[in-house]
Amino acid sequence: MTKDCSSCGIRLRNSTYYSEDGNWYCTNCYDIRFRPTCTKCHQKIKSDQKGLKSNNTNWHNDCFNCARCNKSLVHLSSSYTKNDQPYCSNCYQMKFLPKCNECGETIKFDDRSVTFRGNELHTQCFKCSSCRITLGTQIYYEHNGNSYCRKCDNEKFCPKCSQCNVPISRGINYSKIDGSIMHSTCFTCFTCGNTIGGKYREKYGHYYHPYCDDKSNTSAKTLIESPKPTIKVKSNKETSDDFTRPKSTYRQTSASSKVSEISEFYNACRDNNIDFVKRKLKTMTIEEINQIEPNGSTALHVASYRGHEEIVDLLLENGASHMITNRYQNTPLDEAKTERIRKLFHNRRKKTRFISDFVEWIISTDNADFQSNIFLKKLETYGKDFDLNQMIIHIKENYLPKLLKYSLDLQIIEEYFDLAIKGKDPLQLLKAYTTDTEFYSSLNINLAKLHLENLTEKENLDQVYFIGIIAHHPKLDQLSFTGTIYRGMIINNDNFKQYKIGTKILTKTFSSASKNRNIAFRFLNENIEKHCQLNVICIYQIRNNRTALDIEHISIFKDEEEVLILPFSAFKIIDIQTKDHKSIQVEITLKECEPW
Repeated sequence: MTKDCSSCGIRLRNSTYYSEDGNWYCTNCYDIRFRPTCTKCHQKIKSDQKGLKSNNTNWHNDCFNCARCNKSLVHLSSSYTKNDQPYCSNCYQMKFLPKCNECGETIKFDDRSVTFRGNELHTQCFKCSSCRITLGTQIYYEHNGNSYCRKCDNEKFCPKCSQCNVPISRGINYSKIDGSIMHSTCFTCFTCGNTIGGKYREKYGHYYHPYCDDKSNTSAKTLIESPKPTIKVKSNKETSDDFTRPKSTYRQTSASSKVSEISEFYNACRDNNIDFVKRKLKTMTIEEINQIEPNGSTALHVASYRGHEEIVDLLLENGASHMITNRYQNTPLDEAKTERIRKLFHNRRKKTRFISDFVEWIISTDNADFQSNIFLKKLETYGKDFDLNQMIIHIKENYLPKLLKYSLDLQIIEEYFDLAIKGKDPLQLLKAYTTDTEFYSSLNINLAKLHLENLTEKENLDQVYFIGIIAHHPKLDQLSFTGTIYRGMIINNDNFKQYKIGTKILTKTFSSASKNRNIAFRFLNENIEKHCQLNVICIYQIRNNRTALDIEHISIFKDEEEVLILPFSAFKIIDIQTKDHKSIQVEITLKECEPW
């Protein structure tokens, strides 16, 4: 049976012809009606011509050249399009990526960078304004538009303790007594030598506990100091309320994060009482874990100093801060007794960034996808643009000071939140999350402990605001990722028995994964080995929009090709394979569930 072209009517005999929409067309008519148009020359890409598609634009092979250097892009592994113009990787980076504010060179995809006062810099160009040491991504302090390392900040801007003459570093508790400023740990009783955390007496230029003064049968000095009506007590980078000085022998100082007696938890960490510590950690807040004892140390300090490796690991896993300094100005890392404990601190980022543990998942047999839908629906209203600044301000003022109360990272994270407020830019919140600070780990520890049935209770609102903005704000749509990503997991054999093909799981935390399998493998391989633990590679198949965000180019660690899986995402285990490999013993493949 002969056919005629549905457009021009020519008889289609031995020539090539095409079928489209139930009609037949000759080559010429088919090309005119259905073939795509080249973005560069605006001519049809005919059937006998070679063409390609890139970023939803079509090109003749001969037209697909870099708009800057005119190099053919056809056989390159990657190319980029901007304003419908194609570029090779090098030209795209040179033309469109930001320049370092210090050296003026382009900050390329593979370069690490930081943001300071709204300007991007190479990490190697970000230096202390005083000693010129490279700050990189470590903690820094800002004064009058300049950046300073911790040492220079202490020397130049921090007041010195009137007792020990050592600078009072940021984040360290201190008291202001009669115009003198001192570490809270230096404010001690002249009789017993212990710190004073409550009422005290002054006599002949010395300070006493009331009961120590009573024991020595001395009477308190009567105070008549009308020119000085108030006493200010400062702690943790914040000034507490002014207290009117009482008209009596007694004065009251702020106990701050201090307590009058060494806590039972501290003693357990000192004595390596692992079972007691495990039980207490289940119900303790981060603030309680980081409590500064009367001797000026935290539980992490003493466990590190005593060489109790398992206690140190437990404390770090539950949010213990490694940035608090004791009365000797030492961090828990400085106090580490063994090299193995030092490695625990250095591996903390590696473990929490691309390696998970059992706590970040909720195991569910059948309704994880339904739960995901319920929780995400509750968060939708928090992704609206008109509420953005109000929510960010609420998080900054009410949640960050509590979350990072004992961390020197607070100032860094607050700067990102200020940029988000100023520009109504939720992208800055993601940048805050990617910084190598305690923010992301502390946030995830709180989320892991959150009871989901209490998701929208008042005390949880700030966490819900943050998730809602990241999960639903339209300005982050461009970062939505679908595809395959990889994340490490370390679990014990008992927990592994719960994983079976067909099991559904629901994520509780933000989880960093990588598009590059080798990145997850590297972090897993570098983690400290423990007895009875399994090293697992989880292969996530992301199928739905806004389940995961591609943050590779906004992360300060661009070489890690990071993708962020959001909380309340549902997956189904579709494959489990055991491996005869030293570093990877199990591979678990998880496929994202369909939207409910």
